[in-house]
Amino acid sequence: MSKQSLLALGIPTYKRPDAAIKVIEQALELNIFDQIIISSNSQEEKIKNFVEKKETSVITFFEQNENVGISRNYKMLIDLCNCKYLHVISDEDYLIKERLKELYSFLEKRNGYSLIVMSVNDSDGQIYKDASWQRNKYLYDALGETAHIGSTVINTKIWTNQAHDFMIDYCSRSKGDVYPTTAAALISYSIDTSLYYFPHAIVQMGEKDDFSEMRGKRVYATNPKLEQFISVLMLVRQLQIPRKIMVYMYIFYYFSHHALQQAHKRFDEKPLPVIKSFIKENQSGLKDQISLYLLVIWYYYFLNYYHVKSKLGSKLREYNLR
Repeated sequence: MSKQSLLALGIPTYKRPDAAIKVIEQALELNIFDQIIISSNSQEEKIKNFVEKKETSVITFFEQNENVGISRNYKMLIDLCNCKYLHVISDEDYLIKERLKELYSFLEKRNGYSLIVMSVNDSDGQIYKDASWQRNKYLYDALGETAHIGSTVINTKIWTNQAHDFMIDYCSRSKGDVYPTTAAALISYSIDTSLYYFPHAIVQMGEKDDFSEMRGKRVYATNPKLEQFISVLMLVRQLQIPRKIMVYMYIFYYFSHHALQQAHKRFDEKPLPVIKSFIKENQSGLKDQISLYLLVIWYYYFLNYYHVKSKLGSKLREYNLR
């Protein structure tokens, strides 16, 4: 394999040219990536002019004709990738130079993996998602480990036509396609289960921009969370994945323990009536209905568990103070 075809950086962006340019400049300065791909969901003259002035073949810049959503924009990065490996990050994030050098060196020596899962640092430089302790050889907690956009590197060269079709199908579910990193990770893993947990963080999360596609009730309320839940389930049903039951269990855990709990806290929504309405409006099939009612059972289990734990903790603290 030639050095020029090893690792690409993908940057999806939308109406944040300064943020995208910041990441491009950092990536060029590091001089590690064999290709830097930017796909924009908006027309960005500022990015285009910046790229043209750089006069380098390393950068590939693409503008969508309209806002096609985060997942289709993500899919374009895969389509434009000329390297074996693709690492996609948010235009809000920062690259960690020394760790990137280690990753590149690792890939040069051991480049037979389909999926590499990594740690992610928060905006203060502390571990936000920790992959360093992982020793398992199977992908269990797909959302917990790969939902953050900078958390994986996928091997695009193993993708078959069917793999691309799976991703296109996932992207077509426009109301539930907000986890493209997880979708791409699952697809890569289903083709070849050679998985590696790279212990270090390659990206540090930046401060949240005031403007974002991923905000508000249309993404974080209960109804869109149900859309996302069903969308991920539908993808997993299509794929040949070892220990699929475990993957399903962690999907239920992620949405009941995390996503729906957050929706309840942010918007004071009770999931059961929303689920009943969701089933009626979408004319959900039997599998989806069973999955949704199981999800709400898990939700109430965790809700009551933390309520009891909080009450018990308060009583114990009160007793100790006495």
